[in-house]
Amino acid sequence: MDLIEDGVSRGIVDFRDFSAFDWDTVIFFSPYVTAERISTTAGVSWSAFSDPAAFSYDSYALVVFIQANEIVAHFDVRRDRIDFASLDGRGFSPATARFEVMSTRAVNVLRRN
Repeated sequence: MDLIEDGVSRGIVDFRDFSAFDWDTVIFFSPYVTAERISTTAGVSWSAFSDPAAFSYDSYALVVFIQANEIVAHFDVRRDRIDFASLDGRGFSPATARFEVMSTRAVNVLRRN
């Protein structure tokens, strides 16, 4: 999923519009997240996190979707496209996963709407 390529560079982002699957929680993680932190924060084990170095650099953040205590989808987001730093470790339901995209210089920042 690329929020910017999908036409969202400003305005409101409702994550229900960007998922073709069922989910009950979306959680945002900043760079350098570990599998242990994902599992602890999400409350479920994530065995799909096979490359522990995958998010060990500043360029990417991680978005994780959970349904019925299982991780059903995840994607990485280039931070130079949109930055989730203010949402790190926070989970949102479909009803509350609605955010405002703010342009600040060359980076789009996602903040709670």
